[in-house]
Amino acid sequence: PQVLSISSNNSYLSVASNSDGKTVAGWIDLANDTVQVATLSFGGSWSSVSTITSSGGNKGNLQIGIDSLGNGFAVWEEFNLGEIVASQTSGGFGSSWSSPAVISSTGSNSTPSLAVDASGTAVVAWTELNNANVIASVYSSGSWSSPTTISNTFSGYPKAGTSGSNNFIAWIS
Repeated sequence: PQVLSISSNNSYLSVASNSDGKTVAGWIDLANDTVQVATLSFGGSWSSVSTITSSGGNKGNLQIGIDSLGNGFAVWEEFNLGEIVASQTSGGFGSSWSSPAVISSTGSNSTPSLAVDASGTAVVAWTELNNANVIASVYSSGSWSSPTTISNTFSGYPKAGTSGSNNFIAWIS
């Protein structure tokens, strides 16, 4: 075992691995209100911890994903702002993380769920609390799509999945 962070204020741990054994672990440092990540190659050692956000926004519900090339994905919510935010790598395993991008800032967004396929397509679904809608966005060819309402009847707690060119979202209605 290797200790990645000794803070007692870490929460929302999320880990993802691909078929080559490349792994990304992420968590939220609640003391500094930042998202932190570390990577591990199969048979290797954990990388140094990287902070991929600035502080502020009261982050939570972090989700981590990885594709076959080792590109990492991180999605979380900003409780104070009602936003769903994402960051990802695009240069393969161990490359730098993008600046965080707001995927949705309308309403009060919560409970994101992330799925990433081998080719690097990602889907994130979340609940828009003001109207109890399930909303989704897809990452493909280097950018996130505009949010799309998937269900507008009292819905929540979505879970995203992906298989090949198919994206799946399930929710409680």
